[in-house]
Amino acid sequence: MAGMQNVSFFNGATIMINNMEFGYTPANLKRLRQEYGLTQQQVADITKSALPTAQRWEMMPGQKNYINMPHTKWLELLQFIAQR
Repeated sequence: MAGMQNVSFFNGATIMINNMEFGYTPANLKRLRQEYGLTQQQVADITKSALPTAQRWEMMPGQKNYINMPHTKWLELLQFIAQR
């Protein structure tokens, strides 16, 4: 598939991502969450974070309450998705 990128994990799991600049951005988080049918609450639960925190990760930089998603939390989410 054109534009698709494999993301592999140490446990051998692989997921396909339709984004050549894969990594955390608010847009990538939202796209990935929606593609795998996850709610913001589920993302918060998976990453052991509070719902308001997970919601702020999807805000665009420059918005008043925006915070950057820690890389460790991004990896936790990717590993969860890969194991589904």
